[in-house]
Amino acid sequence: MVDLRLLPCAIAAWAASWWATTTSATPPGPRRLLIACALAGAAAACVLTRPRCPRPKHALTAPGSARLGAAIVCAAALGALATGWAAADSYNADPARATGGGRTAVTARVRLVQDPAPARSRHAETTARARLLTVGGAPSGAYALLRGPGIADAARGDELDVVGTIDPSSYSEAPNAGVLRVTRASAPHRPGGVWAWARSVRAHLVRTCSAMSPQARALVPGMAIGDDRALPAGLEDAMRTTSLTHLTAVSGSHIVIVLAVVSLAVPGRRIPRALSTAAVLALILLLVGPEPSVVRSVATAAVSALALIAARPGQACAALCAVVTATVIIDPWASRSYGFALSVLAALAVIGPAAAAVRWSARRLRGDTALGRALRHLVGAVAVPAACQVFVMPVLLTLDPSVPTWAVLANALAEPAVAPATVAALSAALLGPYWQAGAAWCAWASSWATGWIAWVAEACADLPGARLEVPVPAVVGAYLVGAGAYAAARARALRRGARR
Repeated sequence: MVDLRLLPCAIAAWAASWWATTTSATPPGPRRLLIACALAGAAAACVLTRPRCPRPKHALTAPGSARLGAAIVCAAALGALATGWAAADSYNADPARATGGGRTAVTARVRLVQDPAPARSRHAETTARARLLTVGGAPSGAYALLRGPGIADAARGDELDVVGTIDPSSYSEAPNAGVLRVTRASAPHRPGGVWAWARSVRAHLVRTCSAMSPQARALVPGMAIGDDRALPAGLEDAMRTTSLTHLTAVSGSHIVIVLAVVSLAVPGRRIPRALSTAAVLALILLLVGPEPSVVRSVATAAVSALALIAARPGQACAALCAVVTATVIIDPWASRSYGFALSVLAALAVIGPAAAAVRWSARRLRGDTALGRALRHLVGAVAVPAACQVFVMPVLLTLDPSVPTWAVLANALAEPAVAPATVAALSAALLGPYWQAGAAWCAWASSWATGWIAWVAEACADLPGARLEVPVPAVVGAYLVGAGAYAAARARALRRGARR
């Protein structure tokens, strides 16, 4: 049975954080009123939680649980409001937003959160996303897109002293301050210790793949550490057309695959599996970089795997809601992130309808016949991409009002190659600093799998009607009709159960 008790808490926290992190400052009066209402509601619910009569033996829910749930919802919304307002105030007062609109030169210290992307044309410039540590000597916390000379030899994690101008005309949605056009960069500070080891692993992997085919130079590092800087423009368009771009980033599918390999390699006891899972997640964060987007992806993707390891798949939705609530309170800007929304919806699709479809096929389709086994495999291959596509479609339509017609087909065809490509590419990355021949062999093995993925992307992108323009109101109406039909079916099923 799916546990949905934390779903209202996650929705309330997300909505409160999204509303509070608007760039326009909210007046103090409404803030105090909302905080007072939330505190009063939480206090009243907590006071009324204690039951006045003993719990009946036939009761399935403890008395007062609804009131306690209301108190938790109010507390989560209050925490999200407080951290959201604090983040919005900090962003509005950030010195990076008062730099003269790109007309005044500023001196800043930045920390790169991405490896610099090389210029793809003659007139293009090297770019990299960075977090501003100081601007003009004042502390800052905003992000900016660095563009210009002097950053090509840097790597993620490096701290640079740069001189340039901040242009807020683009890339200025919160928490970004704009484009920092660098005229001079100097004094890079490279972190040591484990961060130096992670930088060496990434550099060895890129060097190992440098002599391979164009698709392997991009997809093998992308499958291992999310480095897709060398992706050819044509292949990038094809993967975007077929909704395969999630394969070149550290997405939920990669983490679930790695954790599944760990669960097979580690003995069946839960404590060793939990410890090894935590170690692998820490390793992934170290290699890719502990940025908020990566941490959110790792957290949301690990929910289903940890629920399976703990033998409590019904609690996966509750764990996902807890992760969402904690994430939007700790990092309020996550509530406005498309990447976070897509990660959450995809994880919800995997642990919800996709898992239900697989269970239905195991229960209704015979496993002692060739046809039944083939149908089971077909349901398992199609359920996950189809459910994910349905769940993330409303968010994707806000970015691009078109539907990838062959997305489910492309993901189903590419799915058999994702696991070997990911495992082999990650093995090549880890072996690179110590055994170059073994790393080259693993990268070569991964390149065969990524070659299949690239062929699927290009073939499906060339099919007729690869992307269809659709009216957004019609899609919204279809979702509303589907939700109404599902609610009616559930209500009918509950009435039948009550009559029995």
